[in-house]
Amino acid sequence: MGILSIVLRSLGGFIIGWIHAGKWGIQANMKLWTIFVVVGIILNIVSTMMFGSMTIEQ
Repeated sequence: MGILSIVLRSLGGFIIGWIHAGKWGIQANMKLWTIFVVVGIILNIVSTMMFGSMTIEQ
């Protein structure tokens, strides 16, 4: 299930991973995954603010 969750990058897998992180011994993995998700969101916001929408206007 963990590999499937990583491949699908689903919110459900993320939540289930955190719920069972202690039992499965994956706290370090979940912290790293959380950092990557947060950094990705921040970079997406910053790039949108800097460059705007990337649609081609005709």
